[in-house]
Amino acid sequence: SNTGNGSAAEDGGADGGGGGKKKTIRFGANVIPTRKTGEQLLAEAEAASSSASASSQFGPTTVVTLTKSGTRAIATTLAKSISTNEMDRIQHPDHPEKFMTSEVHLNDVVDSIRDVAASPNLYGVLVEGGAVHQLVGLLGHENGDLVGTVVSVLVELCDPALLLQVNVDDDDGEDSKNANAATALSVGRLVNALIGDNGEGLDLLCSNLGRYDEDVEEERTAVDDVLTVVEYVLDLDGAGVLRGAFVAEEEEGDEEDGDEDEDGEELMNGPASGGSSRRGKKKKEYKSAVEIILTTTTLLTYLLKRISTTTSSPSSPSSDSIALHASEVLSTILQHDDARLYASDLSALPPFKSAFNDDGDDDAKKQSGRGSNNNNTSKVDGMECILQSIAPYRKRDPTTAEEVETLENIYDALCASLLSSANVSSFVDGQGVELMLRCLRNGGHGGFGACKVLYFATSGPSLSGESLAPYKRACEVLVEAGGLKHIFPMLMGRSAAIPTPASCSDAGRGLAAAHAARKQSDADNGNGGMKKNRKKKKAAKRADAARKEWLREVEGNAIRIVYELTRHLDDSSPNESRNRVLAKFLEGDCEKCDRLVELCIKYDERARMAEYQYYRSDEAEELEQSGAVDMDLAALNAKLKGGGDILHRVCAIAAFASVGSRRCHEHILEQLETLNSSMGIIKTAMEEFASLLDDGPQKNQLSGYLSAL
Repeated sequence: SNTGNGSAAEDGGADGGGGGKKKTIRFGANVIPTRKTGEQLLAEAEAASSSASASSQFGPTTVVTLTKSGTRAIATTLAKSISTNEMDRIQHPDHPEKFMTSEVHLNDVVDSIRDVAASPNLYGVLVEGGAVHQLVGLLGHENGDLVGTVVSVLVELCDPALLLQVNVDDDDGEDSKNANAATALSVGRLVNALIGDNGEGLDLLCSNLGRYDEDVEEERTAVDDVLTVVEYVLDLDGAGVLRGAFVAEEEEGDEEDGDEDEDGEELMNGPASGGSSRRGKKKKEYKSAVEIILTTTTLLTYLLKRISTTTSSPSSPSSDSIALHASEVLSTILQHDDARLYASDLSALPPFKSAFNDDGDDDAKKQSGRGSNNNNTSKVDGMECILQSIAPYRKRDPTTAEEVETLENIYDALCASLLSSANVSSFVDGQGVELMLRCLRNGGHGGFGACKVLYFATSGPSLSGESLAPYKRACEVLVEAGGLKHIFPMLMGRSAAIPTPASCSDAGRGLAAAHAARKQSDADNGNGGMKKNRKKKKAAKRADAARKEWLREVEGNAIRIVYELTRHLDDSSPNESRNRVLAKFLEGDCEKCDRLVELCIKYDERARMAEYQYYRSDEAEELEQSGAVDMDLAALNAKLKGGGDILHRVCAIAAFASVGSRRCHEHILEQLETLNSSMGIIKTAMEEFASLLDDGPQKNQLSGYLSAL
């Protein structure tokens, strides 16, 4: 906000015309100078003198003293400034120059509250003094610049980095720990007050996304600040700060109720009238920030529409930053456990609603990404929005690091949404499987995330009781759409089938650095080996690590997809899908069976090594001494992370091929014997896999394989 002057402008003209649209008051609007008469100049001088005397009542620029009394004073000043501004607006609704002085002062008071972020222990005073409630109320103010200042102040007050402000000079570690706990409690109480008892604070905050135009730099900053506040709220909730503050407040309320009950019983004469009604009061249940966002606001729709506005051509850097921020918040929301309950069907979301947009405000609707969905009866297909945002990358790679991160966030959000069977149905109906296969066919950066998405789309439900039918259908569509010719080459590790990372990504930069290092090494060798470039060698090492991680992920997802195909497809699947998968293992003199044996030996060694290293680690020693957790269970977890999880699926695929084809069975046995191994390695892995599963079709299938083998 430019608070240096009190000029104002109104959309639709100073006389209030504009076809019924709401007036937008801005600080520092441009005024076109005109030639004035002497009488006009004299009148303006008198008005300026009057305005100066009026502004003197507000005093100098507001400064906050970081004490309890100083914080109470700024809370009181804020309340008075709001009251004065409201009165001026009521008295002079059509003359902004008459209420702009109090509005500028109010903006200054609000801006000064950011200083309290330097002492989070004073947040309780802000909450008790009603300052947080007043700031939430100002989020609905008609002045967009003032609201922008409020949001920027909330960014400062809610920053999770405040929890990391440890006093390193304090020799007493216990005191530092207590101080950090107190800071977390203060920040949690302030954010809970911002959210409101029923989420009204977050709803009003998110509603402001509809009032700003991203083409204007100041308003684009306000949009980014709103998303930042939401991101901070999610981070604090994920860290348990909000729940901790909620529990503390409930406990304090119970103690106060108990004290009131004791005082009341001393005054009551009869048992019939004794006892407080507070005892029977139903306690509030804690709601996560994600639950509040999904049930109270329409932010999810805004985020989905916002990321889908990306076109096939690279966006401007400013627009990319907002799209990146929106994708980060979207990914965080959809990866939360509560999203499986409250965002289980993205295909029928309510349209984004904002109290600051008229139905005829086309520019605002364009910015919020709502288009024709701005009515109370229409629904927004969020799954379609996600697929539209991915679609451009079936033909091209991201061109900037921001674009790479945005795409990866969108893929993560899509994967998380596919944990719901309803979203899998929407994904398949929206030709999501075909889109992912096109990304794989292109061989570019988008194929990496597409492979991961296909695994989630075929993996099965995460909640018990959900139907397997959508996941089975996804497997059938994958086979019908020709997906086997893309998945099996990746399983075989053929370089032509593996997606190539974009040059601006970590893995892509790594490949470029590795190539440059090799060229330099050749040049150095040609000069007698006298030149050594350590920086390029380090870059080559980082390149090698990034490339290995990329290949490891692609290989792992290809294995998982093939396993899910063998798990879900059966004789009832159309077009003999199961037999088509089985036939793949007979092609090329059973070369894919050779690959399965190779992968089985490789991941078995990795899993055993991970387990061995864990038992020899300091963590295992400390765990054994404390006895807090079963060390064998922890070692099993390390084994699964180290390769055991993939080993289980490789062995299940090998069992599928062996049980389904005698030729495959004999070939796998022959290859295992060649490597001094036996079918026991496959049986042992499958027994361990089955022991980790609950009773159901998946476990029964593995038991059937073991019996047949």
